[in-house]
Amino acid sequence: RLEDDLDAIESSGRNVKLSELRGKILVIGYVFTRCPRGCAGVVAQMKVLQEKFGKDPRFHLVSVSLDGDYDTPETLTKFAEANQITGDNWWFITGDKDKIRAYMSNPHQIGFMPVQFVPEKDRINDADLYIHDMRLAIVDHLGQVRGRHEVLHPQLSDVVFEKLVSDLEKVFKEADALEEKRKK
Repeated sequence: RLEDDLDAIESSGRNVKLSELRGKILVIGYVFTRCPRGCAGVVAQMKVLQEKFGKDPRFHLVSVSLDGDYDTPETLTKFAEANQITGDNWWFITGDKDKIRAYMSNPHQIGFMPVQFVPEKDRINDADLYIHDMRLAIVDHLGQVRGRHEVLHPQLSDVVFEKLVSDLEKVFKEADALEEKRKK
């Protein structure tokens, strides 16, 4: 269960807290808009999830910038527009990068691997600054992290993505069963 809250700034400029999404089924992942490595692939996988689950009001995507100095709300808005991402159920959030990174890597929160700097000699280009977790985390309607899926796995990305979809479907069924139980 997520123990603490995360304060951030959504791409609209609004201050948000992750706790605003309590009761929803979340998929959370890192994004860094000038990433020359895998962020575009992670966003593409999230877009597929948006198409599949986005009509359900309980579903919400959260892309968390690990580069708060560069990824301002305006930058995140332009990034979402450039990637043809619309809808109120997908937040692109930014903020104090140290607090965000600490939250995301805390094993009692999202539990991603800590962000590391790419040594200058190993960079693909000037924007290649970070090595970061490329997994997507599922947080269920009760606030429990239910899985971290490596959707860009070099050999098994299709299998991993199918497992992510299957796990999401399972979480939705559990939420439905809980709701039915509450009604009785």
